[in-house]
Amino acid sequence: MKKYLLLSSLFLFLAFSLVGQNVKKIPLVEHFSNTRCPICASKSPALNNTLKANEGKLHHITYHPPYPYDDCIFYLANKAGNQGRANYYNVPGTPRAYLNGVKTSGSKLLPEESLASALELSSPVGIIVTEDVIAGNNTMHTAEITLKTLGDKPDGNYKLYVAVVEKKIDYNAPNGETVHHDVFRKFLNFNTSSGQDIALPAKGDSLVLNFNFTIDNNWQEEEIYVLAFVQNDSDKSILNSGT
Repeated sequence: MKKYLLLSSLFLFLAFSLVGQNVKKIPLVEHFSNTRCPICASKSPALNNTLKANEGKLHHITYHPPYPYDDCIFYLANKAGNQGRANYYNVPGTPRAYLNGVKTSGSKLLPEESLASALELSSPVGIIVTEDVIAGNNTMHTAEITLKTLGDKPDGNYKLYVAVVEKKIDYNAPNGETVHHDVFRKFLNFNTSSGQDIALPAKGDSLVLNFNFTIDNNWQEEEIYVLAFVQNDSDKSILNSGT
């Protein structure tokens, strides 16, 4: 955890010192899948290859709604969170993917040309997440979310989402998939996926929020991390994301 704090502090110094300028927008890929869905398994390899080729340049999270099968183990682990996020986008089935809040189209879940365009974008708001273990309790973690407005504050109805994610899970799923990436576990603010209303800080100012959470017995602590993103509830566009 100390490594995360040092790296985050360095990034804060490099990025947030640019007051008055925009920062790089880190694309967010929201992936909807199901461990019993054969079509999901057929689409995952191409997606995973694209994610691996762009590691460190984007953020990815996988939700597991109850369709086509409601006995998917990751759905059962958090029904409200997985179903709620699918409801937000009106996801009719799996697999589906959304890039910065917009549904992708084409034969691939994450088309290279769409990602290439997203990687060129900037944002007036930077997001940094720092994580640590609470002293005296190895299963209790804390996450500090820092939002800083560096450019002109955009209009909109913004919400903050803070998710606990498991980076890699080895599991022989009924659909044939054996490795599952960036699996959504829970939201730290409003587990029903409704998000937290926030007022973006004024240009040059910061907003800092803290969350505590306990490592579940079914999670691998070494694979757990926190992902935060800000979304405009008016048009579902993602303002920025951070880990």
